[in-house]
Amino acid sequence: MHFLSIDPGERTTGWASFEKDGTEIQFGKVTGGPDIFMDWLEGLDNPPSEIIYENYRVSPHISHGFSKVP
Repeated sequence: MHFLSIDPGERTTGWASFEKDGTEIQFGKVTGGPDIFMDWLEGLDNPPSEIIYENYRVSPHISHGFSKVP
């Protein structure tokens, strides 16, 4: 795994891993909050070389369902 792309959430963090050439390896989600995600990340046998995360901004014109973002 070269890149690990994450979409952080309050309870669920989505992730996808990629090789350096952009080939997707796998994807999934970790539920339970940021501490559980960090435990998962620290437990990887093959950690990523780089981590990419989504910088999310809430649009006031769109419903965000269960989000508790101010």
